[in-house]
Amino acid sequence: MSYEFAIFLLKYYILILGLLIASYSYLSIKMMYKWFSMSLDDTEGGVFRNAWANKRVLREVGTKKLVVKLLGIDEIVYMYLTKLYMYIYNTIKEYLYGGICMEKILKERQIDWLLHFTRAENLPNIMRYGLIPRSNLEFDGIDFSYNDEYRYDDCENAVCTSIEFPNYKMFYPLRCDNPDVDWAVLLLDARIICDFECAFCTTNAGNSDMYNMDLEQRKGKKAFLKLFEELPHGPSRKELGTRDWYPTDPQAEVLVFDTIPITYIKKVFFYTRKALEQYADYIPPKISAEIKSKLFSYREDWQYWR
Repeated sequence: MSYEFAIFLLKYYILILGLLIASYSYLSIKMMYKWFSMSLDDTEGGVFRNAWANKRVLREVGTKKLVVKLLGIDEIVYMYLTKLYMYIYNTIKEYLYGGICMEKILKERQIDWLLHFTRAENLPNIMRYGLIPRSNLEFDGIDFSYNDEYRYDDCENAVCTSIEFPNYKMFYPLRCDNPDVDWAVLLLDARIICDFECAFCTTNAGNSDMYNMDLEQRKGKKAFLKLFEELPHGPSRKELGTRDWYPTDPQAEVLVFDTIPITYIKKVFFYTRKALEQYADYIPPKISAEIKSKLFSYREDWQYWR
């Protein structure tokens, strides 16, 4: 049995357990976000696209009372079954993606955010559907403007993000080559790393050292920790002044293999007030829009990497 097929079976096994045993639990909703990946877009009259639909799906499936009745068990048994379900969920989550350990690492390194830069003209659809991988955008026929005509990382089914600071080595040349384009930097909840299947690249994902490496070797806790290792032939992180929450290489990337719902988008940053005012109406009230020129600049350790 292949690794991918095993993951597929485990996902739907847990999905069924969640619906039958813990349909109203918090962890069940979180799991549905990740593995059901649907949401109800009210503006489209009921088109399932992002993750918020899971709460509605769970309400329709039923409450604890309905589950107890369907299974013919009392509430004490239900409680123990729920605990068993949660144990299975956490165990498999840790085994597949290092989820539990990752939460601890994020906290220790004070990692709160992922960053994703995009052309501002993509914001209306991002705020409507979430951050969708390029292959899905093309399949669904959703309009978008891309940064790279060719994805050398061969991961068009993933959303590219950076940890705590944009990949300025890529972002700056793009802005220079497209001076008339308005850009936006999205601030994303770093819990994406725990809640979604991710791959971790110690440098640009389009670098031959990365795309020649087996994808499975770039997943999990060990792959994540490699982002913060010392340079094999160079100054130490301390000598460079690299902060704990920054990967060693400023081009390190986190590839997210799923649509990222807008609930994970916390802020949108612009370089100019003109751009902010032009696109502010597309941004929901719960997501703040600000000007932050620092994110359109470079990291403190830029001199070594120039």
